[in-house]
Amino acid sequence: KMKRLTKVFVSSAIALTMVLSFTGCGNKQEATTDEPAVEDVQEEEEETLDYANMRAEDLIADFEGKDSLTADEYIWLLSTYRYVPITDDLTDITYKDSITKDAFKILKEKNIGLPIADVPAAFLESKYAQLRGLAYEAMVDGTSLSQDHKSKAIKQLETEEDEYVLVRAIESLGYYASSDEEIGKFVVKHTDNASPKVRKEVAYALGKSSNANVAGSAEAMLKLCDDNVNDVRSTALRFIGARGDDSVVPVLEAVLIDPEQYDFHDSAMSSINDLWINYPYHKVFSEDAYNVAMNYLRQKPRTDKVPVSGAIFFMGSRTSFEDDLKNWKEKSTYYNEEEMLDLLVDIVKDPDADWMARTASLHAISKISPDRFRSIEKTVKALTDEDATKWVISDYEKKLIDLNNK
Repeated sequence: KMKRLTKVFVSSAIALTMVLSFTGCGNKQEATTDEPAVEDVQEEEEETLDYANMRAEDLIADFEGKDSLTADEYIWLLSTYRYVPITDDLTDITYKDSITKDAFKILKEKNIGLPIADVPAAFLESKYAQLRGLAYEAMVDGTSLSQDHKSKAIKQLETEEDEYVLVRAIESLGYYASSDEEIGKFVVKHTDNASPKVRKEVAYALGKSSNANVAGSAEAMLKLCDDNVNDVRSTALRFIGARGDDSVVPVLEAVLIDPEQYDFHDSAMSSINDLWINYPYHKVFSEDAYNVAMNYLRQKPRTDKVPVSGAIFFMGSRTSFEDDLKNWKEKSTYYNEEEMLDLLVDIVKDPDADWMARTASLHAISKISPDRFRSIEKTVKALTDEDATKWVISDYEKKLIDLNNK
């Protein structure tokens, strides 16, 4: 028989201290308790569950008929995430299939409420990486960060080495990197972390427009753009443009003019597009980035590697808000739409180009100018090379039907 669920054995702090309630703004209200101080009590033996042989219903058997869980019960149920294994890709354990996840789903279906509880206080010093990761995730409610939580987190992170926990911490606290100097320093510091997964998360965090002003972040992103692990480098190249600083254009251009670096063209062009078309906001107007994009379309000879389809596909992205697009066009006096369309049509016709780059060009044309897309019907259907007859023409016909049905 399971032990009573109201007993919490995750740590002595949880077993002996009533969980604090807090508001969304981070203000805490202490709950009264007659429990002795933690330092005066010996740590209880940790509860062990036969988790592998349990069902979700077993975990929540004692909650049947309740309107809501108590704070202790909620923390206890969360603590069972410690049994969910961390995989090599460091996927958030709460996203993975588990009986704990299913248990929370059942509670929701039965309208059994969950209390407000101080999850960070419960798990921040847990010996389980899964639970320390939960602590950092729970600190962020989308609007505020408790200063008490932040202070404890920064102190704890000084000695944290587990890559799963660091990824969760950077993922969550990274939203506050621009508004909090200590958090900004924490994120930037891990540019040099030995784990590629941690460095990749740093690239995500610093590759946000909101974090462009974080001290040392520009240098950190440039360093990550030259990382020796492809996944890290690709991520940094993909997001550095979102920061809105077109001084990085030469770095991106060096990648795009090198056919040997075709594996990174998609990522580099994503940042170039952020700097000249800036979909869906259209608030950045870099002529240098635009010129790099146009030169990429002009590159010859075209091959089955270059241009890369992913580097072309989103060139046609345009907002549905006409005023924003009109304002962008007025300020982007260098933009020559007809020339861009001509280059894209030339790629569609080029039998040396990869067929996916050709269909990506069709997509871009259809988004930039539906009228121009319709006008090239005879040109496309007259193509006779193998890839055209197998892929390009049929893709055009499908897109034309979709366009005419709108």
